[in-house]
Amino acid sequence: MPAMLFCTVDDLANNLTERALIQLTDDSTPPVAINQERCQAAIAEASEVIMGRLGGRYSDLSSLKPTPLLKRICLDIVAYYLYSRRNKGDIENIRKRYEEAIKELDYIKLGQVHPPQQEAAQPVEYLSNKRKSSRLFSDDVWERY
Repeated sequence: MPAMLFCTVDDLANNLTERALIQLTDDSTPPVAINQERCQAAIAEASEVIMGRLGGRYSDLSSLKPTPLLKRICLDIVAYYLYSRRNKGDIENIRKRYEEAIKELDYIKLGQVHPPQQEAAQPVEYLSNKRKSSRLFSDDVWERY
């Protein structure tokens, strides 16, 4: 199953402007075109970060959909990766956007923010073969460990 991508190269071009994206991805002199492979790799990496961060919150990651909130977070992470690669432009602003994107993923993971159209995760249950009385951690229980 291919990995979920939370934005596209077109989304990226609309967010950063096509000219900026050409300068960030094309290593030729002068830069003339958007390097699609480089953009796709950055999008895949950012999408993987999102999936990894939210994996603790959603037990079924296939239920995640590229909502506008997750797309914006992905775009900010991709912009950070591309600007970091070139180390040009207003990198401090891009770094702040990246840090805010990561914070938002943490808020989603903690259940403080829910992406629209996203079902809230069910609490994870752990099954055990212990008896109900084993839940009390008496001295006898601790001595066995």
